[in-house]
Amino acid sequence: MSIANAKEKRKERVFVHPTEMVTFIVGEDDNVQKFSVHKEFACRNSPVLDRAFNSEFIEGQTQTYTLEDNTPAAFRFFVQFLYQEKMTLDYHNEDPSDDLDHGRYGDEYFLKCLKQEQDLVQLWILAEKFLIPKLQDQILDHLYRLRLACGPVTRPICNYVYSNTEPGSQLKKFVVDSWAWHLSAQILKQVGDQLPREMLLDLAVGYLEAAPQHVVVR
Repeated sequence: MSIANAKEKRKERVFVHPTEMVTFIVGEDDNVQKFSVHKEFACRNSPVLDRAFNSEFIEGQTQTYTLEDNTPAAFRFFVQFLYQEKMTLDYHNEDPSDDLDHGRYGDEYFLKCLKQEQDLVQLWILAEKFLIPKLQDQILDHLYRLRLACGPVTRPICNYVYSNTEPGSQLKKFVVDSWAWHLSAQILKQVGDQLPREMLLDLAVGYLEAAPQHVVVR
């Protein structure tokens, strides 16, 4: 049996130990929630969690992982992925039948979409920490769809992304793409000083790379 087939075989063998559970303590202050997850699903999807829960470190000894920098709302999507390898959003899934009308529901709906976007951005960063590229790709697909429905990401999210991801990350690229399609000189003058300097540089480089060569030379 080849290595690839062996790995696939191990992946299919779920619930070998159905009574083994691990606990995630998510959030901080008054917004803390415990999640109990089958250990096999956590370890199968993340090599980081696999090492943590099968080690002599505190996570291995207690079978508990603490995530103070994440919210329970964002982690709920993570649990969906662990069991289904996909997520179902509250709004703006691939099936438009679950959507509300922005124009009809106004600010209330916008705030719900904004909260969902914040959860997805936070989850992308968690997926990077846990080395789950498949989840990161799914989140980006959802975020690009949200951008089409709700417009560019907000300034607080831009600052959060640029403060918590490495240079060249796909999440930063998404943020830059989101603003590049909606940005005007007037908007830039109004809010440019509220955006991360690195993001402004990325925007400038993106515009230069997209411009015809004879325009750049001039």
